[in-house]
Amino acid sequence: MNMKRYALSILLVATGCGLATTSARAQQAEGWYVGGNFGRSTLHYDTSVYEHYIESLANSQESLKFTSTKVERRANAWWADAGYMRWSHVGIELDFLHLGELTYHGQATLTTVGRPNRSLVAMTDVSSRGPALTLRGRVPLADGLDLNLRLGDYYGRTATTRGYAIGTFYQPTTKTSTVSSLLLGAGLSYSLDHHWSLHADYLHVNQTGDSNTGRFNVDLASAGVSYTF
Repeated sequence: MNMKRYALSILLVATGCGLATTSARAQQAEGWYVGGNFGRSTLHYDTSVYEHYIESLANSQESLKFTSTKVERRANAWWADAGYMRWSHVGIELDFLHLGELTYHGQATLTTVGRPNRSLVAMTDVSSRGPALTLRGRVPLADGLDLNLRLGDYYGRTATTRGYAIGTFYQPTTKTSTVSSLLLGAGLSYSLDHHWSLHADYLHVNQTGDSNTGRFNVDLASAGVSYTF
């Protein structure tokens, strides 16, 4: 909660500074708008927790050791938004975010007393998507160029599928959670005319997921376009 208050203070101060540089173009930026962004996300998920869990399943006659792992933390991601700039510098926005998917494959050797060694493959897939309600601040930097700041509440659904395979046996389990997380954003927009704008944005989602799916942060860098009515 303290982090949310601190972020809100920064947003309000930065937006307030922009009021001193109001221009005729900024006045025309008020009203409804829609937009879309596409980019790449990074999911900061701790896969070692899953490895320790798999290792703990071995009984007193077994031992399990991971020999190699492969984690793909970066993925394609996108988000769409619709909002209303009540004033030229402050507005409210509804977003839907698809934060991409993390994939993990681990190779391990299972040693059992009195039996030949066997190969075990552990797999995990993690994804998160959902809506966000965001307060948006706009700070004019130059003619046609704005700094955009966002502070919001991301209500994301996280799905984690975990499983391991030994020979032909494979039994995955999927756990889901929907939690509220802090969303922070910063970016630049350039107005092509009174309606169309180009954007480059960075978003950070703090601690989505829960103890069942695993908690993790997400960073998303994207580019997009918006249209103001």
